[in-house]
Amino acid sequence: MPKLGVIGSMVWDVIHGRDAGAPPVEEWGGIAYGLAGLDATLGADWEIVPLIKIGRDMQGEANEFLRGLRRVGATARFIEVPVPNNRVVLRYESRERRCERMEGGVPAWTWTDLGPMVRDLDALY
Repeated sequence: MPKLGVIGSMVWDVIHGRDAGAPPVEEWGGIAYGLAGLDATLGADWEIVPLIKIGRDMQGEANEFLRGLRRVGATARFIEVPVPNNRVVLRYESRERRCERMEGGVPAWTWTDLGPMVRDLDALY
């Protein structure tokens, strides 16, 4: 079975004003959108291999999200880091204008860390 590695950041979003009059929405953003799209459209013969660092404070919730994806197998490379996960507060001020603020400290990948994790993959996203 071919393996598609997916590199990205899972960001916890709090979205204000997306739907007028509705309370704020909290949901996964960042690479979660790409993972969900790939899970829905990727051929049955492919396995998704997430390459994701996640802050310790959101590790359980992120694992729950990944378990809900059909094409993610046991080979996911899901690394917990000892910092707060990335979070975004997004406020829609009008149809044309929004304000976004990000907090958190999940570090970027280095080739030393990432290189060994991509050797057995057939493609990267």
